[in-house]
Amino acid sequence: MWFWERRTERDTSLFNRFLLHIQSIRTKQNPTPTWFTLKEAGAYTRTGVTKLRELIDSGKLKSHRLDDAKKTSTLLLHRKDLDAVIL
Repeated sequence: MWFWERRTERDTSLFNRFLLHIQSIRTKQNPTPTWFTLKEAGAYTRTGVTKLRELIDSGKLKSHRLDDAKKTSTLLLHRKDLDAVIL
């Protein structure tokens, strides 16, 4: 609280630059993957695998199979598709 009461315009720009620097460090260390398996997508969206399968079956979520010949092939979900369903 002390900082916010005594900050100046210069402090605000310095604080914003500091936050951008921290964000750039975090994204370099832990980049968000572009493609997710069902289990990873469940963790990313904080939902269960069953709910994701329901969304895929209803056509609300687009998925990609690694091998079209197998029914049990790995499903991959794109981050943009997951974000679109969440939003």
